[in-house]
Amino acid sequence: LRTISASSRISSCVAFRISSRSFFSISSVTPEYQPDKPRAPFKDGVSGVSISLIVPITYLVISLSSISTFSKYFEAFGFSKKTEIDLPGEASPVYHKQEKMGPTELASSSFGQTFKITPMQLMTAASAAVNGGYLLKPYIVSKVVDSNGNIVKTTEKTVKRQVVSESTSKKLREMLKAVVKDGVKNAYVAGYEVGGKTGTSEKVAEMQASGERGLYISSFMGFAPIDEPEIAVLVMIDEPRGDTHFGSTVAAPVASEIMS
Repeated sequence: LRTISASSRISSCVAFRISSRSFFSISSVTPEYQPDKPRAPFKDGVSGVSISLIVPITYLVISLSSISTFSKYFEAFGFSKKTEIDLPGEASPVYHKQEKMGPTELASSSFGQTFKITPMQLMTAASAAVNGGYLLKPYIVSKVVDSNGNIVKTTEKTVKRQVVSESTSKKLREMLKAVVKDGVKNAYVAGYEVGGKTGTSEKVAEMQASGERGLYISSFMGFAPIDEPEIAVLVMIDEPRGDTHFGSTVAAPVASEIMS
């Protein structure tokens, strides 16, 4: 990947060729909540994901889902275990076990807080959301050859399980396409239809330890072409400095540059 100048350090920048046809939570931002403002639905009655509404999403999860259901999908998307990628030193996730999760933990976990996962876990889970619903094992080495050029070992695609249906995955692709088309235009890539989602995460532990305020990780995860995803890109920028810290303005342009 080319080196891209930015006002803050890029803490993580990952790009993969996907399809499950191979191997992309949808992160949330924290905009002003306006419960009385009508929201224009996307086609097929899908609500807009480009405007992340923390309060109603939390309420919806608590009202319509149980702790056991949330934990089932949390595990199904691979957030409770290492991805087993062929690299050393992969970190283990930190999260609320089902037996220790109450309404408060369920509410905070529903929009991506109070648990810790790796960028690789995020990449593989989000890829499953858009590739037809299949969680795949990620890998770096495609094949191993000897000094004579003979193939010694080839890595085959490994499907761990199907997490969501093809129809659900298709709706998610439509929603994420609308995020870029109608909202995060900084992620636009000429000649391709891109889908994606921004993330603006508070570094709560660091702020509590240091007493400093306003520490964030700004991120964007994108895929292209969104109708038949082949490329997934995750950009995370640690503690951006400047007039804004939102993923849409800080990380999305970097992702666009990478995909271009």
